[in-house]
Amino acid sequence: MADRKYLYKYRADDVYTIKLLCEQRLHFSHPFDFNDPMDCHPPCSDSFSEEMILSYVTGKYPLTEEAVRRNMPLIKAAVSDKKMLQPEVDRIFNSTYLCCLSYNADSPLMWAHYCNNHTGLCLGFDPKIGGSFLRTGMIRKVEYVTERQTLDFTKDLHPQVENIVTQKFKGWEYEDEVRVIKSPDEMIIDGELQNSFEKSALVAMFFGLRMPEERQKFYMLLCKQCGLDNVKFFKMTLPTDGSYFLVPKEI
Repeated sequence: MADRKYLYKYRADDVYTIKLLCEQRLHFSHPFDFNDPMDCHPPCSDSFSEEMILSYVTGKYPLTEEAVRRNMPLIKAAVSDKKMLQPEVDRIFNSTYLCCLSYNADSPLMWAHYCNNHTGLCLGFDPKIGGSFLRTGMIRKVEYVTERQTLDFTKDLHPQVENIVTQKFKGWEYEDEVRVIKSPDEMIIDGELQNSFEKSALVAMFFGLRMPEERQKFYMLLCKQCGLDNVKFFKMTLPTDGSYFLVPKEI
């Protein structure tokens, strides 16, 4: 059922989802909050030539080429020490904000993992309407790979970080994930968090296969009370064609 016109957010039936709907705000996380310990945790390169170090150090610090070459053994040891580099790695990735969405709403694995065993719900957003959560930063499709990218401090870090935060192990490919990426300056502008969505941007709500009917009615009433009038409601059902993908039925 994947419809790439929309972006989907899987949610558990909990107080945080109620808060999300009442306030019309999506949560942005730091990469180190993710459940996958290898997601956004790159290995650091420890193989640097003297010319690479010279270019990096003279470009970043007020040192002459002569001073760098004179102290090359000490500098090389410093930039090759992963324990010394780790605080800088932590700083870089902890200053990145990510909102994780998907291009699909019918994955049984996603419903099991992110919706409390099919008892939660999935929200569908129209990115053409969006809101501040889409107006700053960038939207990138996640690339699924078998090897983690190495972070090289002797090269421009910005494009490396962009690639690293949008790469995941190939085993996660079923998520069909999209990430909204923001820097601190893009996340907070004039003291205002840039994570809200327009009421009209929420266009669909899918109830899990095992969500009780009274909870479905609760969310339908909540949307009405919050002025989320563009929402169409669906109940996920078992497929009848032998496939594993759930089938939404409009309520």
